[in-house]
Amino acid sequence: MIKVTIKRIELIYSLQDVKLCLIILLLLCTSINTMAQSDVEKLPIISSPNNQITCQLKYLNNNLIAEFTLACVYNEKINMNLGLRTTEGYIGTSNDIFVENKSKNYSGVITSNISEKSSIIDQYTETTLRFKTSDNKLTYDVVMRLYDEGVAVRYNVFSNLSFSINSDQTSIDLTAYRPDCYKESKTESGYDIKGPSANGTSIAPLFISSTRLSVLMNEAANLAIANPLQIEFRNSKFTFSQSYSSGTSIGTSWRYCIFAENPSKMIDGKYIITSLNNQNIDNTDWIKPGKTFRACIPNNKFYTDSIKYRIDFAQKMNFSYVLLDAGWYGLGYSKEHSAKSDPCKPVDELDIEEVCRYGAEKGIGIIVYVNKVAWNNYDNKKMLDLYQKWGIKGLKLGYMDGQTRSGLSQIYSIIKSAYDRQMIVNVHDEIRQTGLERQFPNLMTTEGIKGNEHRENQGNHTTLLPFSRFMTGSGDYTICYRGYPANNVAYDKMTTSKGHQLALATAFFCPIQHIFWYGKPYEYPNETEIEYFKELPTVWDDYKILEGNPSNYFSIARRSGNRWFVASHTYSARDVQLNLSFLSGEKSYKAEIYTDIEPNNIQKNTIEKKNIEKLSSEGTLSFSLAANGGAVVIISESDDDTESDLITNTEDEPTPIIDPIPNPYQDNETEENISEVEEDNNNFVSTIDNLSINKNKIDELKLYPNPAEDFITIENAENMILIFDINGKKVLEFKVVENKTEIDISGFKSGFYIVTDGKKTVKFIKQ
Repeated sequence: MIKVTIKRIELIYSLQDVKLCLIILLLLCTSINTMAQSDVEKLPIISSPNNQITCQLKYLNNNLIAEFTLACVYNEKINMNLGLRTTEGYIGTSNDIFVENKSKNYSGVITSNISEKSSIIDQYTETTLRFKTSDNKLTYDVVMRLYDEGVAVRYNVFSNLSFSINSDQTSIDLTAYRPDCYKESKTESGYDIKGPSANGTSIAPLFISSTRLSVLMNEAANLAIANPLQIEFRNSKFTFSQSYSSGTSIGTSWRYCIFAENPSKMIDGKYIITSLNNQNIDNTDWIKPGKTFRACIPNNKFYTDSIKYRIDFAQKMNFSYVLLDAGWYGLGYSKEHSAKSDPCKPVDELDIEEVCRYGAEKGIGIIVYVNKVAWNNYDNKKMLDLYQKWGIKGLKLGYMDGQTRSGLSQIYSIIKSAYDRQMIVNVHDEIRQTGLERQFPNLMTTEGIKGNEHRENQGNHTTLLPFSRFMTGSGDYTICYRGYPANNVAYDKMTTSKGHQLALATAFFCPIQHIFWYGKPYEYPNETEIEYFKELPTVWDDYKILEGNPSNYFSIARRSGNRWFVASHTYSARDVQLNLSFLSGEKSYKAEIYTDIEPNNIQKNTIEKKNIEKLSSEGTLSFSLAANGGAVVIISESDDDTESDLITNTEDEPTPIIDPIPNPYQDNETEENISEVEEDNNNFVSTIDNLSINKNKIDELKLYPNPAEDFITIENAENMILIFDINGKKVLEFKVVENKTEIDISGFKSGFYIVTDGKKTVKFIKQ
């Protein structure tokens, strides 16, 4: 017999009874394990397109996890915990019931003429796992995408009653790697390196690095559905953290990780944030990238003639815009935050309509700064309608709230309204993109960065930014290229050389790059020091990371058309030797190299230019950089080795796949719009049918340069010239008046085009 005493009450059990209880308990446990194992067997094993990442879904300690095998990182394994905590309890445990799985493979091309790459191969495997909680209160989807460079996950949660998401369980366990992470407390606070045992919270994106693994954690497609992402870290475990408002259905933004064997390889996965956003398919032809000159005027007096002087300088430098920064409206600079500072009333000394007219005459658009106080206190529609009437081409939004759902909602509303009036937008202060410039193509850049107005920034900061801040989109670093001032104290605290600043203008992607942030036109008398900026594009066809060591050095090559722009900047003094294998092996090249002469002498620092006549893909570029120094190089094809620009036999390129996503700027697609497209396409077909193209004379129609960026020249055309895009839509038609005709194609989208005069035809590529 066994005697059990509980609170002085004696209970008598036989040994047989106890054995029976143990057997029942064992059967129950076996049953539970069998159920969990059964569900595990139903969960799929998925792989990225080229099998670089394989995912096995399973339960560990009662929690749903994804175990990733990273072939791209020496077959390393990493566990990602999945799930959310809601007001109805946890979801993502073995208590939940697996319902179904749906999977798809996607392969397409993302194209853009305002990006770092004109086209990106977009491939992923996506699986959607549906579960329901055992009490039937919630149904939820775990949506997972596998790319060859990383993974992404989001949740869709449904209920008959209102609920909210309290916290996120989505996390990755990196304890086996003992990495450092680069924490940011705020968007302009700079970075602190935290070791493997550290605890804390960082804003996104978070760059994590160890000797054998580099990781970037970030979010995508947060269209004001949640507060911006933060990442909590504790003893090398990193957890995504966001809050959501309540509802009967909640779809989260994407949270994603890029994995690579080293930091430079990690940058190859940057495109994932673009892929995770839906594409706007509306007209973007009017959107013009370009360099921007900030009208920084002594005593902040916006005299009309002073602005015109800056417009003339911008034109001379091949810039596209002049920015009227804080102080141009209402009560002026010192009282810009007053609610009485009316954004519809320029200061007395400024004739803004005349400035816009003069800018248009010179080919320079005017961008105006308007801060949050004005947006909050004045009629936004009235403001924007007036700016459109004046001829304003862009907006800079100042002191905006990008840290709350309501703040993000306000920002995106302004961007949409600006799009409707064909205005570009630059958003400043506490905000970062989550890839939404794919939906809002007029969102050219944001700040959210410890920029160069912090003149004390050194190379340990600027060489880290390509691996952190610039992994989440373009950034307005507000480069402060030094001039020769008599009394400009803005340069007193500058610690980086002019060569360093030249390199940043290339290394840091910003479609409306600011360069002379505190500069005045008269401060730049030395043409050699600034001529590189005349040539520098702000959007690109391709890029290659040449070398990189975060907080130490960085080198990149960017291509525009058939020219490469190479930039290197550093923290410590070093000798640079760059491999040129990114060049075509069939051509020879020439180079223009711009380096510092006296990088440590702020007042006398000048730029030296050297020319190299013969380069090839088998060669290298070598130069020495001082501490906080830099250099840039323009590489172009040698004149005596350039092949003919005429293309007569190019095969048709496949039409890229475009996500069938509704246009965010229009509530409904009208029948009228659809009819216009069909009419244009029908016109193309009927026109081509009647061209009677003589293929034997195709070479008689000459077109150059090819590829082309801004202009093409056509020779030997007869009567009419018609240009069609690759989809068959006619984009231009005009009568020939001379044998040699120059055509402005700067407004065309990048891609293939067909030119014909009805008898002869030729194809060309718009870069």
